[in-house]
Parts: sequence; C-alpha cells; structure tokens
Amino acid sequence: MRVSAFLLLMTFLGCSMTQQMTAPPKELAAYRAFRDAAHPGRRLARAQMYLIKFPKGRWSEEVRAAFDGEEASYFERAQATREGAIDYIVDLPEGPNIEAARASLRAFSAASQDLDVLQLLTDVRRTEKQLDKLTAQRERVTERITAAVGLFLDKKVYGAHVDDVSPALKRLLFGVPVPMGSKRATIREDVPFKLPTSQGLRDRVAHVDVWATLDRGRIVEGHVEGIDLFVVWAEADKVRVLDVGRASDRAFARAHAREILAGALEATLPAGRCDQASEKFVIVRRCDGWEVLATMGQGPSEVDSMTIRYDAPK
Repeated sequence: MRVSAFLLLMTFLGCSMTQQMTAPPKELAAYRAFRDAAHPGRRLARAQMYLIKFPKGRWSEEVRAAFDGEEASYFERAQATREGAIDYIVDLPEGPNIEAARASLRAFSAASQDLDVLQLLTDVRRTEKQLDKLTAQRERVTERITAAVGLFLDKKVYGAHVDDVSPALKRLLFGVPVPMGSKRATIREDVPFKLPTSQGLRDRVAHVDVWATLDRGRIVEGHVEGIDLFVVWAEADKVRVLDVGRASDRAFARAHAREILAGALEATLPAGRCDQASEKFVIVRRCDGWEVLATMGQGPSEVDSMTIRYDAPK
C-alpha cells in the first residue's frame, strides 16, 4: 500500500523537509520520476532528462553520480544482444554510447523486422511519457499544498513584514503586490489534472488559495484552502473519482487529508506531544506556541481549509 505523498517525499528523496517542500515543482517531479523508475533503462533516461533540465539542480550531484555509475554497465549489457541494443537506442537516444549501440544493432541484423520492432518500442515509450505527464499533473496538487504548509511551518514567517519574507514564500504567496494597509495577502492557483476512467480521461481542477492574515503588514496567520479541496486532493493523489456529495467519499477524502497532513506536521508538531482529537477538525495540533487546524466543509462546494499560526512562548 502506498504511504502518504509527504512520507514518500521523505523516504524516496532522502533530503530535509525544507528541501522537499520548497523544491520547484517541476524539478521535484523530475527527480521523483528518476527515483521511482524500476527499469534500468527508464531510470537512466529520467536521470538524463533531469540533468538536461536542471544541470545545477539541488539533486544534480546525486543524479549525475547515478547516471555515470550505471550507464556504462547498462550499455555493456545492451550491446551483447539485439534486444539490448534496441532498448538502449529507445531509452537513451542522446546517451553517450548511442552510436555504438546503433552499430551493434546493425551488426546483429539490419532486417526490416528489427526496424519495425524499434518503431514499436518507440511508440510504447511515447505512451509511457504521456502517462508520466498525467502523473506529474496529479502530483502537482499535493506538491502545491504541502509546499505551502511547509513554508508556513517556519517560525521566522510569523511577525515578519511582507517585504522581508523568504523568496520562496514571496513567490508562493505574494504573486501580486500587497496593497498598503491590506489585512490579507492572497494568491490562487488553479491546478488542472486528468483522471483516467472507463469512459476516458476526465478533467479536474484543484483550486488552491494560499493566503496570510496581516497585521500592519506583518504575517500573523497562514492559510491554505479551496472549495472541495480535500476531495479533489484525494482524487489526484489516489487516482480515484469521488462524489463530493457522497458521505463515504467525503469520509475517504477526510481520512486522506488527515494522513498526509499528519506526516507533514510530525517534525514540527509531533503527535505524541501535540495531538488533540476533535470531531470538528480534520486534524488539530497545539503545542510549543503552534496551533494548526484543518477543517472540512459540511457539504459540496464548501471551503476546506487549513490555518497555521505561531506565537512564541513567553
């Protein structure tokens, strides 16, 4: 069974919470695609793709070391058979040994059937890339929400003036100038994705509002919310069509949100010290000056929200 998306980040990425939750979404998706690949050729292809797109990325050293350490042995195995040569050509069309792989294929056979097989495998890889794209779109929902939560779990945010917050929070939160004297700074992102169904792909959109309550320009609360957000989030993460009006589906979405948020909060507000059960909230954590409340709307088209605040203990 798959663990929560946040815990997957912790387990597979092998880096700090801050790195995971503040990583640029496209880079994080490319890195996760590399780490999740089971087939050696796909792993190398995704490693190469990551390095092309993010040559100085935060995981570039790890990915480059893996590619350099694995590509030579993969090619050595590939050139031993006609099938292996085809795999290398399809997986790594820009690989360092691509010409040698093509020469190996010609040496084995230049028959038209080999070219047909090569074209067939190329078409399969193209389909896999499309599936990877759909997966990345769905993962963007979780990444957007957990990134906002992670930034609001920084004590330095609270009491800071909007002009002085970190560049990451500015990009996430203050996409537009904050009017003088405003008591709220908000930015909305619509995150589209598609769900596969027996009738084909179904379009979905997660409306994610990230905003801060301001007091004379200083941040006092962080908020992440959206209409039917927890239901849509569960759809994207679990690849499952849900009915926002069905009680069982809403309970499923509630449990899903609680699972991921519990993992996201654990490092800062551990359950053993901070957890407080409540039927009213999806999750409640209060301790060490922190208060985190997640609430699900009572029915369809209502707002699901999470509020985070911190007051330094006196």
